Amino acid sequence: MEIHNPAAHESLARSLLPLKSRHWQVDILRSTGEVAARCHRLKGLQRRAIDKRSTQAFPKYLSDIERALNGDGAIIASFQQKRDLAIAALDHAGDQWKRITDLYQGIQLDLTAAEIRQIRTSTPTNAILSRKIAVTTAQVAKQIVDENSDILPYPDITEMSTSFAFRASLIQHLHYVEWIINGSPENVSEAKRKNDAIDNMIIATATYFDGFFSADQNSKRRYRSAKYILSGIRAIENVEKELSKFKT
Repeated sequence: MEIHNPAAHESLARSLLPLKSRHWQVDILRSTGEVAARCHRLKGLQRRAIDKRSTQAFPKYLSDIERALNGDGAIIASFQQKRDLAIAALDHAGDQWKRITDLYQGIQLDLTAAEIRQIRTSTPTNAILSRKIAVTTAQVAKQIVDENSDILPYPDITEMSTSFAFRASLIQHLHYVEWIINGSPENVSEAKRKNDAIDNMIIATATYFDGFFSADQNSKRRYRSAKYILSGIRAIENVEKELSKFKT
């Protein structure tokens, strides 16, 4: 996330070198695509999201950053090459999330004036509104999986909540509700929308873990809301699993 800045090694130094004395407490996560392809069932969920090879190489990565700061031309050039790859990856990720956002266009048309007013006044959601949100999230998640079926496996019905596509859709839906509350401002720049999309990807990945640190209060609220909703869904899925035992 930091390497895309012009002076890549300097940006990385600011964000990562403070971790040097605690590098053994750091786990490096897989890319979003790899997490999405792997995390479709509950068992070992957090472990599968961690990139062991990158985690083991992290101390050397920090050493390379220090060498770049000291003027090692070869290392600086390698970071610039990685910067170019990172920019392309972020652009691709932003485009993907723009398509997800486009899937949500028109959701507001499915809500009644009373329901929109209810959202904007922060009134607790009723059963009908909650069902609409749940159904739309599932529909968008299914469409994401359909469009990426070569890498995204369909989760078992009793483990739907583990699917990255479902979690990504849920985070985006929570963000969309924020847009409704704020009156869907039209003056948001394309860069801001892309940054929001990347933030949502990070939040979706963070839901596989027990905490999320950010200075962005909206992002933290989205994370907390998603975790609360996912815990409820998991409880329902666990009941379904127990019932299926009796059925068989």
